[in-house]
Amino acid sequence: MIVPYEEELNKIAHIDDSIDPEVLRDASGIIKQKTANKHTVRDRTKENMQLKIAKFKEEQKEKRHQERLALLRKILEDKKRRHDELLDILKKT
Repeated sequence: MIVPYEEELNKIAHIDDSIDPEVLRDASGIIKQKTANKHTVRDRTKENMQLKIAKFKEEQKEKRHQERLALLRKILEDKKRRHDELLDILKKT
């Protein structure tokens, strides 16, 4: 017997595994469906969120690194300027 809209149901079932339950039961027993690497929308969303979090953490890490470098440069410039001022004072005396 041909089921109307069978192709559409198969497409939907391929995308959304909630159509076909993991376990089928009948009078003869229980049959467990094989789920061959079906990634649900929730799994993909979770993976995307994890990637976004990792990217955000990496950006923040780079930002802190650049802030530290800028601070070190400022400290070294100030130290060099004071050193040069002291040399000028010593030369004048």
